[in-house]
Amino acid sequence: MKGAATITATYRREGRGFQVLVRPKNARRFTRMVKTEQDAKDLVHHFNRLGMAGVDLRAALAEARGASQREYPPLREVLGPFLDDQVALGNIRAATAAAYKGCLSRWVGLGPKAPGERPRLGDTPWNLVTREEIGAVLLKIRKAKKSFTTIQQTRCPLARFYDWQIGVEHWNGVSPAANLNLFIGKRPKKKKGDYQWFRREEMPALLAACLARYPRWYPFLLVAFAAGTRWGETVALYRTDVDWALGRIHVQRTWSEKGRRIEDCKDGDDRWVKLAAPTALEALRRHFETIELEARVRGWSHDQRKLVFPNTFGRIPRFCTFLSKFWIPLVTLAKLPYRSPHSMRHSYATWMLEDGADLRYVKDQLGHASIEETEGTYGHLERRRHEAASGRLGAPTRERSERAAGHEAQVQLRLQFEEALSRVPKHVVGLREAEPDRRAPPTKS
Repeated sequence: MKGAATITATYRREGRGFQVLVRPKNARRFTRMVKTEQDAKDLVHHFNRLGMAGVDLRAALAEARGASQREYPPLREVLGPFLDDQVALGNIRAATAAAYKGCLSRWVGLGPKAPGERPRLGDTPWNLVTREEIGAVLLKIRKAKKSFTTIQQTRCPLARFYDWQIGVEHWNGVSPAANLNLFIGKRPKKKKGDYQWFRREEMPALLAACLARYPRWYPFLLVAFAAGTRWGETVALYRTDVDWALGRIHVQRTWSEKGRRIEDCKDGDDRWVKLAAPTALEALRRHFETIELEARVRGWSHDQRKLVFPNTFGRIPRFCTFLSKFWIPLVTLAKLPYRSPHSMRHSYATWMLEDGADLRYVKDQLGHASIEETEGTYGHLERRRHEAASGRLGAPTRERSERAAGHEAQVQLRLQFEEALSRVPKHVVGLREAEPDRRAPPTKS
């Protein structure tokens, strides 16, 4: 039969090992015993591939002997350098690699084996690792009541490593990190609306407390509430990111607390975000004047003067310091239930959707990678609004574009900020009643 394979092979379990049955087309059948199922799969794949290519049996056996004699390093010696290479290539962020290494060190073992320590998965040559061994690690994580994130941060680097070996390094084996759903289990569903945000009536108390005790951070709060930026994106803003004419900011970088450096945004895409409160521009203008004076007194460098929200040393503030020295005392002073700083981002999205903004517009403003991410977090607000509108179907309606819906929500949120600021004592705020000046602040030498 034209095109038939010259060699075929299968394997089966035989006692404590595995028996590989090789069937040459024009020679006697023979068997080989191997210790692990992965070795059996590798050998079967090797002979079947050569059989489909019409390779001579004698040459195939010689190549198989050479391949079986190759020594592979243990998994713990290759995972760390592999993740470093992925960071250098830009495939993953440094913070992601650090999180991967932390979980792998704990559950797989990346460091040298201590005397008397029990065998770890990381001590196994990486070509001999089996699906069952990785699954046992994942089950151990689940039994320890660790989060689903811990499971994924252990599985993902292993899957990425073996995919790289197969796709780039042309390794002939089968990935043991594939099809692990049986060991991972069912992913816990996030409850709709399972997040915290500030109610509209709580914002005046928070702003007043900030102005009274921490006036330096007042513009930071306004930007976070009015733009919905993440904490790392807000502290990584440069002065050149502010578009004074159009009242928006350019979000194009973020601060990685784990990597301790400025990186690209979470999903690698920059975005322009319209500030929902014009008072944020006015606060930013006065904040720039104050910071410029402080920079001249302290002799800051050009790079230090670029930051919008530097600390007193001219550097990006650390999150732990922000949390302990400002945020927790501020929420306590305002006599509000504790919520994390990320709640300001949730508040922005919640208020926008409650005021009628289109879900796709909010997705673009927040910088989400997909509409599914926005819908999964805030979709209940969209459905609630549609249910409220279902009783008004008889009234005259007209279609609104996405841009129009987003603009209307921006107006509503602007009015909300103006109302909140009107309830803050004027002797504390010191805000001018005139329309905010949208011209860029003058550059001082």
